[in-house]
This record gives sequence, structure tokens and C-alpha cells, in this order.
Amino acid sequence: MFVRDTQRTAHSVETGLCELYEAALIPGLPEGWADLTRDPAETRALGREWLEAGEQLAMRVPSVVCPSDFNLLLNPMHPEMARVKVISAEPFTLDPRLFGQATR
Repeated sequence: MFVRDTQRTAHSVETGLCELYEAALIPGLPEGWADLTRDPAETRALGREWLEAGEQLAMRVPSVVCPSDFNLLLNPMHPEMARVKVISAEPFTLDPRLFGQATR
């Protein structure tokens, strides 16, 4: 699991979640959702609806950066959240090129 503290600082987090819960794939992603020029309002609305429904602890979302991978979103308001335990957290540095800031 990946936790973003700021735009460029993050942590890769290992939890025992897989033993507790199987996360569903986000439903209803619109065609072209990963296009970086697209307004993210529609996908944000899907995420907000998912959070507010409160039915699932976790949801799998395809990664924009690496389409063969997934991000796991946790609903902090879900009653099962208290059972999620962080096993380890490692700093994860994002490549500055992802933000249009190539370094040499």
C-alpha cells in the first residue's frame, strides 16, 4: 500500500489487510479516466461516493503511473479500519519527472 504525505513524499506501507479483506475493484471508471489531461472531477466524485457509502473497507484502483498495478484505497470511516495494522512503512521517493521537474 502507498501513503502520500505530500505531493513528493510518500511511504510504501505493508499491512495485514489482505488477510482480513478482499478489496473490490472500483466500479464505473469512465473510459479514458487515466488521461492526465482529463478533468479529475468525475473520478473524484466516484471516490467520494464510495467513501460516503461506507460499505467497503478497501477498494482497488488501477494505477495511472503503472497500469498493471493497483492502488489500494482505505476508507478511514469504515468500522473495520480499527483492525488494519501497519506492519512496516518505508520512505518512497517519487521520480521528479512525474511532476514535470526533471533533474540532472
